[in-house]
Amino acid sequence: MTDENKKKIGIIIAVIGAGAILAFGLSDYVNFWKAFSVLTYIEILGFGVYHFWKQSEYKTDTTFEQTLAEYETELGEQLTVIQEYEQIFDSQLVELPCICGGNTFQGLFSPKTDNIVQCEKCKCKYKVSIQYDTILISEPMDSNS
Repeated sequence: MTDENKKKIGIIIAVIGAGAILAFGLSDYVNFWKAFSVLTYIEILGFGVYHFWKQSEYKTDTTFEQTLAEYETELGEQLTVIQEYEQIFDSQLVELPCICGGNTFQGLFSPKTDNIVQCEKCKCKYKVSIQYDTILISEPMDSNS
């Protein structure tokens, strides 16, 4: 017999014994067997409610800890993705100085379109055109070989 089973049998004997003692004490007022059955039922119901309450409290704590761990994992992944997007954005950000020297235009300018910007200091408008050119920086390959 395991310790768990011994514990359960001990609880059952304690419940029956407590019910019998209380019913014997009430036997001057109520029939012993009626009092015994009602008191035993109330004790078993009380233990059941207590056991259910403890189990649900344990499950809630476990669920909360699991939820918190999942949230932290997802938050870490989201922060990693956001940092990667910020790096991509920063690498594509263009800074252009104004002729007046008082302002710098920052932004993502689309190639092959006319981007209009205005200096906040001198109120001059500029058209920014971005073009990509290919320039050979190595020796050309000999196509006759």
